[in-house]
Amino acid sequence: LQETGVMDLLRSGKYEFLDRDSVSEDKEKREIMIKAFKSDYYLCSANAITENGEILLLDGSGNRAAAVTFGP
Repeated sequence: LQETGVMDLLRSGKYEFLDRDSVSEDKEKREIMIKAFKSDYYLCSANAITENGEILLLDGSGNRAAAVTFGP
């Protein structure tokens, strides 16, 4: 997303972009992750896609896996 310019587009002000990398405190990051779970759209990547078409998500905090399986 960084290399394609998508991150610049999201940060341009045209969108309400919930960017957890824009804050340094863990409490603020957690608040952004909770808001992102309730958002209209959630962009993320997969760690792998198997030959059978299964998507593999490894997630340290659980926010990505939760958003993909249950969220926006």
